[in-house]
Amino acid sequence: MTKIPPLRIKDVMTRSAHSIAPNATLRAAKELMQYHTIRHLPVVQDDRVVGILSLGDLYAMESIMEMDPEETEVATAMSPDPFTVEAETPLGEVVRAMARRRIGSVLITRDGRLAGIFTATDACRLLGDLLHGNVFA
Repeated sequence: MTKIPPLRIKDVMTRSAHSIAPNATLRAAKELMQYHTIRHLPVVQDDRVVGILSLGDLYAMESIMEMDPEETEVATAMSPDPFTVEAETPLGEVVRAMARRRIGSVLITRDGRLAGIFTATDACRLLGDLLHGNVFA
């Protein structure tokens, strides 16, 4: 069996993570998520991560009849204080924490600024690559 080199989360994260401001509307967030086919959207203000909005958060808000998606801000539906790790964190540590916390994504930061995102889908893709013998740097 081939030994897997030690990986850091920065080696496998999605670097071009889309983000949104907390004062943007839920309509704008949903359109961004649909356009890019993503389920997790980091919320960033003044270059700092302040929350995360999931597709589940949007669906929950849509079920509230009084909510107008063109008026309601992302800050209303986002989860504040999302799980974040620094880019140098070992991958094994990150995926174990995701499983333990039962969360679908982790935001990667460098000095508090968004550097990327790693999701359960990314983890499955990586596992598939490993099982098929794909080698990556």
